[in-house]
Amino acid sequence: MLLGLVAPLISVGRYRQQIQRSLEASLGRRVTIGSIHYTLFAGPGFSLDQVTIGEDQRYGLEPCAYVPNLVARVQLNKLLVGRIQFAELRFSDPTLNLVKRSDGTWNIVEILERVGSKNTPSWNIFPAIKISDARLNFKFGDRKTVFYMDGTDISTYPQATGKVHIRFAGSPSRTDRSGHGFGMVRGEANWYLQPSSPLSNKLEADLTLERSNLSETITLIEGYDIGIHGSISSHVVVSGPEGALRVRGDLHLEDVHRWDLLPASGEDWHVRYQGDVDLIGHKIQLETVPGSANTVSPVSLQVRVNDFCRFPVGRCRT
Repeated sequence: MLLGLVAPLISVGRYRQQIQRSLEASLGRRVTIGSIHYTLFAGPGFSLDQVTIGEDQRYGLEPCAYVPNLVARVQLNKLLVGRIQFAELRFSDPTLNLVKRSDGTWNIVEILERVGSKNTPSWNIFPAIKISDARLNFKFGDRKTVFYMDGTDISTYPQATGKVHIRFAGSPSRTDRSGHGFGMVRGEANWYLQPSSPLSNKLEADLTLERSNLSETITLIEGYDIGIHGSISSHVVVSGPEGALRVRGDLHLEDVHRWDLLPASGEDWHVRYQGDVDLIGHKIQLETVPGSANTVSPVSLQVRVNDFCRFPVGRCRT
């Protein structure tokens, strides 16, 4: 306990440049740091304040991330011989900018693929990353969208095989509406940076939209309340290569009614759906399906979206 209390008071000047270089090597971006202190309570490592992670100029001039506090846990055996090698990076209350260029590349994808390429060091030295209570902004070129994720928690665990296991939870939000989010989305995913073949799964994800207010969910999408109340929840499984992701899920609607009417007793809808998503061609195709051979879906719907996630705000063609 005494060592943990004294550690932040000890100067880390001799390690400052090593820490900065190691972070830049791990993240592939220029890093500037305010103050640095030793920390022991979260494992041997360093606590970094006022960290700014720069951006590749191809993705714009705004930094990739602002981090009020970053705890970098190191491998103790390396530290004892004077080397800095991170085992884990913990970001607290950061603001992150996820940027997509006109050619379809995302900055976060490029960072991970750079680390997983054959020209970079082994995955064994790439640290686990844990992000808590983050704000995720989405940018298309130089233009930031009205959508963002609030209160987001993300954990990534790289493996030596080139697979990244991701856990996440966050609340979708809009900058032009008050409040702190519209429901909660959580899930887990396996991302294969080096799949065995072009037809192998690049992504395997299990996503859940927790029970949320229907009018708030519609407001998130449309930008305003259209007067339909109730609750909504959903569970979806996604898998496949990035150009042909297979989607299977179910949607649960409860107490759906107009704002000026009372809900019909016991009228709950369970709707199953399936389809495909092409992240390369920016296309989505979804349709409702019966739950079983002996049941009928309460609603029949087919959705086709072109230019999905290509423009800053809702300019998709349906």
